[in-house]
Amino acid sequence: MILRVRVGLISFRGTIGAPEKRIREGFRFHDLRHTSVSLAIDMGANLKAVSVRAGHSSVKTTLDVYGHLMPSADADLADTLDRYRSEKLEEGPKLIALDSA
Repeated sequence: MILRVRVGLISFRGTIGAPEKRIREGFRFHDLRHTSVSLAIDMGANLKAVSVRAGHSSVKTTLDVYGHLMPSADADLADTLDRYRSEKLEEGPKLIALDSA
Protein backbone atom coordinates (compact mmCIF):
# COMPACT_ATOMS: atom_id res chain seq x y z
CA MET A 1 0.00 0.00 0.00
CA ILE A 2 1.35 3.44 -0.95
CA LEU A 3 0.88 6.38 1.38
CA ARG A 4 1.28 9.96 0.23
CA VAL A 5 1.26 12.58 2.96
CA ARG A 6 1.85 16.31 2.79
CA VAL A 7 3.73 17.60 5.80
CA GLY A 8 4.06 21.35 5.62
CA LEU A 9 5.95 22.18 2.45
CA ILE A 10 7.20 18.64 1.81
CA SER A 11 5.35 15.73 0.28
CA PHE A 12 6.37 12.27 1.45
CA ARG A 13 5.61 9.07 -0.36
CA GLY A 14 6.29 5.80 1.34
CA THR A 15 5.18 2.23 1.68
CA ILE A 16 3.09 1.24 4.69
CA GLY A 17 4.22 -1.86 6.51
CA ALA A 18 7.68 -1.92 4.97
CA PRO A 19 10.15 -0.29 7.38
CA GLU A 20 13.02 -1.42 5.16
CA LYS A 21 11.73 1.07 2.57
CA ARG A 22 12.65 4.04 4.75
CA ILE A 23 14.30 6.98 3.06
CA ARG A 24 17.45 6.47 5.10
CA GLU A 25 18.31 4.39 8.12
CA GLY A 26 17.61 6.34 11.29
CA PHE A 27 15.45 8.88 9.45
CA ARG A 28 12.03 9.33 11.00
CA PHE A 29 8.85 10.56 9.37
CA HIS A 30 8.67 13.26 12.07
CA ASP A 31 12.02 14.60 10.78
CA LEU A 32 10.17 15.77 7.65
CA ARG A 33 8.07 18.05 9.81
CA HIS A 34 11.14 19.67 11.34
CA THR A 35 12.72 20.02 7.91
CA SER A 36 9.60 21.62 6.49
CA VAL A 37 9.32 24.17 9.30
CA SER A 38 13.05 24.91 9.22
CA LEU A 39 13.00 25.53 5.47
CA ALA A 40 9.96 27.79 5.74
CA ILE A 41 11.65 29.88 8.45
CA ASP A 42 14.86 30.06 6.43
CA MET A 43 12.89 31.28 3.40
CA GLY A 44 11.44 34.09 5.50
CA ALA A 45 7.89 32.78 5.60
CA ASN A 46 5.41 34.50 7.89
CA LEU A 47 5.93 32.97 11.33
CA LYS A 48 2.20 32.84 12.11
CA ALA A 49 1.57 30.90 8.88
CA VAL A 50 4.43 28.52 9.71
CA SER A 51 3.04 28.00 13.21
CA VAL A 52 -0.44 27.20 11.89
CA ARG A 53 0.93 24.82 9.25
CA ALA A 54 3.05 23.05 11.88
CA GLY A 55 -0.04 22.61 14.06
CA HIS A 56 1.41 24.54 16.98
CA SER A 57 -1.03 26.05 19.46
CA SER A 58 0.72 29.42 19.25
CA VAL A 59 3.58 31.26 17.58
CA LYS A 60 5.33 31.11 20.96
CA THR A 61 5.62 27.34 20.59
CA THR A 62 7.18 27.74 17.15
CA LEU A 63 9.64 30.33 18.47
CA ASP A 64 10.52 28.18 21.48
CA VAL A 65 11.31 25.20 19.25
CA TYR A 66 12.81 26.93 16.20
CA GLY A 67 14.00 30.29 17.54
CA HIS A 68 17.63 29.17 17.38
CA LEU A 69 17.31 29.17 13.57
CA MET A 70 17.00 32.96 13.60
CA PRO A 71 20.26 34.15 15.21
CA SER A 72 20.64 37.06 12.80
CA ALA A 73 17.07 38.33 13.26
CA ASP A 74 18.15 41.16 15.55
CA ALA A 75 20.94 42.25 13.20
CA ASP A 76 18.56 42.10 10.23
CA LEU A 77 16.01 44.22 12.08
CA ALA A 78 18.66 46.77 13.07
CA ASP A 79 19.83 47.01 9.43
CA THR A 80 16.26 47.48 8.19
CA LEU A 81 15.54 50.20 10.74
CA ASP A 82 18.82 51.93 9.92
CA ARG A 83 18.02 51.96 6.19
CA TYR A 84 14.54 53.30 6.89
CA ARG A 85 15.93 56.06 9.11
CA SER A 86 18.52 57.00 6.48
CA GLU A 87 15.87 57.20 3.76
CA LYS A 88 13.68 59.43 5.90
CA LEU A 89 16.59 61.73 6.75
CA GLU A 90 17.45 62.07 3.04
CA GLU A 91 13.86 63.03 2.26
CA GLY A 92 14.08 65.90 4.73
CA PRO A 93 11.24 67.37 6.73
CA LYS A 94 7.82 67.54 5.20
CA LEU A 95 6.32 71.01 5.03
CA ILE A 96 2.64 71.30 5.68
CA ALA A 97 0.78 74.27 4.24
CA LEU A 98 -1.41 75.95 6.80
CA ASP A 99 -4.43 77.78 5.50
CA SER A 100 -4.90 81.14 7.14
CA ALA A 101 -8.64 81.18 6.89
